[in-house]
Amino acid sequence: MTTISGSGSGDGYGYGSGDGYGSGDSEQYAAALLESVPQPEGARLAFWCSTAEGQPAQMRCTMTPAAVGVVHEVAGPLRISTKHAVHGTLQPWKWPGALLWVIALHGEIEEGNDKLAALKREILAEIVPNPWA
Repeated sequence: MTTISGSGSGDGYGYGSGDGYGSGDSEQYAAALLESVPQPEGARLAFWCSTAEGQPAQMRCTMTPAAVGVVHEVAGPLRISTKHAVHGTLQPWKWPGALLWVIALHGEIEEGNDKLAALKREILAEIVPNPWA
């Protein structure tokens, strides 16, 4: 199983104050995670969020539970946000799910606001822990 994890330790001191709303950190972290996984030729890397059981967190369907190496395929024609697509995202913090996977979408890909769709999804790695769960 391919997993990507991290840890660290340290100490320090300091002071400060502030408030505000930030952006960019999630995007940069997500991009770094994707860069750490080899990209299959002709595929597009993305993320997919699943339940703890490896099932789709958004759709009420049952498929082969997610694990590294599993391939999910559906029949076309490709239509985003339907049962005629498997999905991924470049913004995993916007989607619910206990588990986070790096996936490769193969073939024709449709893009929506914050999701991608294809007829074939290959699971390449699990991100442990899911930083956005």
